[in-house]
Amino acid sequence: MSFVTPLLFSFIFSGCAILPPTLPETGPLNTKEELASYLNNITDAGDPPGLSFIAIQGDRTVFSRGFGLADPETNRKATAGDVYQWWSITKIFTAVAVMQLQEQGLLSIKDPITKYIPFFRAEWDGEDISDSITIEQLLSHTSGLSDAGPEIIGWIHYEGDPHPNQTDLFRTKLKDYTQLDSMPGSKAQYSNIGYMALAALIEERSGLSYENFIRKNILYPLNMERTDFVYSEEMKDNESVGSHPIDFMSYLVPIYIDMDRAIRKKDDRYWFNRLYSDQKGSTGLIGSPEDLSRFMKALLGSGSYDGVRILSGESVQEMMQTRATFQDGQFEGYGMGLGWFIKGEGQELQLAHGGAGAAFVCMMRLYPNRGVGLAIMANSTYLGRQMGIPVLDAGAPAFPGVRKD
Repeated sequence: MSFVTPLLFSFIFSGCAILPPTLPETGPLNTKEELASYLNNITDAGDPPGLSFIAIQGDRTVFSRGFGLADPETNRKATAGDVYQWWSITKIFTAVAVMQLQEQGLLSIKDPITKYIPFFRAEWDGEDISDSITIEQLLSHTSGLSDAGPEIIGWIHYEGDPHPNQTDLFRTKLKDYTQLDSMPGSKAQYSNIGYMALAALIEERSGLSYENFIRKNILYPLNMERTDFVYSEEMKDNESVGSHPIDFMSYLVPIYIDMDRAIRKKDDRYWFNRLYSDQKGSTGLIGSPEDLSRFMKALLGSGSYDGVRILSGESVQEMMQTRATFQDGQFEGYGMGLGWFIKGEGQELQLAHGGAGAAFVCMMRLYPNRGVGLAIMANSTYLGRQMGIPVLDAGAPAFPGVRKD
């Protein structure tokens, strides 16, 4: 459920010959027709079985299509209106929510998290330094908190199960993550645990559940009618069925999840029933590319879309400022803003975030200086070995946008 869970899986099995499937090779895709042909090639190869791709320029949708199969039992073709698990793309919504609370005067991101979450604990070299960690550091993954390991695969529940309260969940999980991996502010290190803390913060400062705050302040104002933390009635005709190929990972997953409840069908791959993330603030949202495009349009529009403002232009810009740069590992070369992974400059400045976990993978990218947004979602754990990043790289030339500098 992290930004790059499939790569984590690859590292786990680095001693094995089995890695996620590769994507068909391609060079730059300079037209929408070339992009569509390539996306067809991907689903024709069978993994993922289906995907959706959407592109926006300013406040207009300029490409919106599905490829392959959304549901193998009904043979329903994929569309851009289909619903996928977004996993860690949720973190951008959490970051926007925290900035909304700052605009309302209910917090400052410079505040220590303990000002609002007194049970928060963090230790470094045997010393309690809980008061040293700020909200800004949690947002920018510079708090020093470690990430959850493979056990996060099992932090899920199923249709009919109660949904955990986010403050209670964070209180329960925190006890295993109080030992920091680095001094606060010293380096960027991705952490789902940090965004679980932010969900608890949103609940404390707003007086609402985390889910209801996001609904009230982002989803409902932007008319994101097929996006939520649960599968709704509005989604049922557009559910993309998640899947995973029969590979070595298939033998690890049952350690963490109940396969009898998780799997609806098995042929040449596992097809999943509805799954729900426990940790809503880091990985909880479910929705369609069409709905995500409304959120992207708001961010490209300095916080406003279709007459609705969800954030000030100043806050949008503040989220885009790099706080740290990853020096090594899978994120080497990326800067870290408030929620956003940042790369490039000028017309090629990119803001990105992805999400991956059992059965689904997605990637969102904004080019703020040319007013372009791209998103891809697939109904498989894998979309190549980099969560679809090469697809967005190849497809970006088809959407040059409008120069803003």
